[in-house]
Amino acid sequence: MSEKIIKKISSITEKKYWPIITFVILTIVLIGLNFEVIKEPYIMMEDGPVFLNGILNNGLKSFFQTYGGYFYLLPRIVALVAVSFGKIFNSAIVMCQVSKFISIFINLYVINYLNCHNFDDIIKNKSIRLILSILLLLFSSNFLAILYCMVSLNWWAGLFTCFCTIQIINGKYPKGFNFILLLISILTTPISFTLVFGIGIYLIDKIKNNGFKKTIKEFDKKVILKMILLLCFLAIQAYAILIIAKDPDGTIITLSSLISRAYLSLKLSLVSVNYIFGTNIYKILNSLGIAIPLSIILWSIIVYYFVKYKKTKYLIYFFGTILLTYVMILFKINDYIGYYQQLLNEFYTIWYHVIPCLLVIFIFAILIENTLNNGKILRSGFVYSLGIITLYVVLNLIKNYNAPDLSYIMNVYQIEPYVEFNSSHTGCLSIPPRWVNWCVDVPVNERYCDDYECIK
Repeated sequence: MSEKIIKKISSITEKKYWPIITFVILTIVLIGLNFEVIKEPYIMMEDGPVFLNGILNNGLKSFFQTYGGYFYLLPRIVALVAVSFGKIFNSAIVMCQVSKFISIFINLYVINYLNCHNFDDIIKNKSIRLILSILLLLFSSNFLAILYCMVSLNWWAGLFTCFCTIQIINGKYPKGFNFILLLISILTTPISFTLVFGIGIYLIDKIKNNGFKKTIKEFDKKVILKMILLLCFLAIQAYAILIIAKDPDGTIITLSSLISRAYLSLKLSLVSVNYIFGTNIYKILNSLGIAIPLSIILWSIIVYYFVKYKKTKYLIYFFGTILLTYVMILFKINDYIGYYQQLLNEFYTIWYHVIPCLLVIFIFAILIENTLNNGKILRSGFVYSLGIITLYVVLNLIKNYNAPDLSYIMNVYQIEPYVEFNSSHTGCLSIPPRWVNWCVDVPVNERYCDDYECIK
């Protein structure tokens, strides 16, 4: 009976509509995590002052503005669509809901990308890929509203870039819509620079196996064109970071501080593996002072198995991406030592760890899949241990879910009766978090100025 069920499941996973089924499953999981956020017109953080206000006040000019050194092209596109719908329906609620739902769709699309046939050569077992995608969704739910807002698309664009780069390392380039989304992601996230790293790994591996001349001859013209496009977009983003972006802190980078930043980034990269135990245990291990010794043991096990299963190129890319993530975070901060401590211990910095955490989960998924393929599941205490840890972490994640602050929703309903997108008056729609005093400059009618204070 069990064999028939397994065969039935296997036959379903081979169907073309399998990614649609997995997308529906992930959607149900997401709705189950917090239906209140799905239901309410929720926005937060830079959604307001950077993206929505950018479109409301500057229109398409905002697409050429950088924030923190990056164009953030993907959330700006979402903001444009959201504001357009807000104008059509003359509604702040519609504007907020559209921005939230598109953000959620993109997040689910990125996670579900693992369940497409593009990843058959990396993790062959589709059931493991589905479990992995659900785990990624659960883990990301612990990173402060990262599933629901436009500003978080920075991280999802980064994760999508990672997935595409893994494909490139494996000799496959994304096509059609996925390639367009990759180009948009490059102008959205600092993680995009790992593409250069991934292309380098692919070329070195190709030349090592086939020789330089044969590798050059075998290159397809379409692949060369795609590679040139990717590098051009990366060059534009690099120009934005180094030339266009203004550094408000006036950060001075010396050789010694650069080495120090790299060293602290390496330490953060090492302890990132402890996220396999969940966000709470990660902090506890740091506070007890045993995070680094434990992480060295775990990384040693990972390196052993990746070398054994001949997956070293993926591990090099994963760890390099984790390291680059932390380097980019600490690069333009004057008090980088203080911020390093905050990254280890403070709650409000938690979402800067999302890419390293999710990549660590990916690493362990590859290990488990290869252990299963080698038929050593019954003799592998390592896999059993991972299973127990995973069960504990899932329960821990659900229990400690970082629910977004919904107390600001009343502000949306309060300003809604006064919304008038054709008006020259502007009202402040206050949004979370509480400590920064940010708001959306919503166009309102004169009655709002009588009842409340208009911005202009």
